Parts: sequence; structure tokens; C-alpha cells
Amino acid sequence: MTTLLTARADGRVIGRCNQSCYASTGRRCQCICDGANHGLGFRQALNRNTKENRDALRVRLELRGHQDVQLDALPRQLELFP
Repeated sequence: MTTLLTARADGRVIGRCNQSCYASTGRRCQCICDGANHGLGFRQALNRNTKENRDALRVRLELRGHQDVQLDALPRQLELFP
């Protein structure tokens, strides 16, 4: 299962965005992306993991009381043949 985004705070993992989110057909998202990648499929979800999206997520997590939030994203690889 490919993890697109891992959030860490206070020295521990507080959430992930992985295949259970981006490949979901359900209506509820319970992962760390707050629904940004939910049901999009791998390629579209990977493209949504931009610096701007990570910064916005970091702010939301800090507003929820998490300190020193670090987000580790799967790097976006450029396509050779668009």
C-alpha cells in the first residue's frame, strides 16, 4: 500500500494518506488529508500533494493542537511522456 503523505507530531505518526483513501469508493474520509485526496485515484492524489497543500494541512493540524508538525510526502515524479 503506497502512502502518499505521513504526518508526524511530537515524535510520533499522527496520520497517513494512503490507498485506503485515494482508492476509496466510500463517502467518508478519515485520513490525514481531510478529504483532499479521497477517491481521486493514485495519480491525481499524487498531483495534489503540492507544497501549498502540505502547508495548509500543517496549519490545520497545528490549530488542532499538534506541535512541530512534519509532513513527509511521496515525491512527485515528473512524467517522461505526458
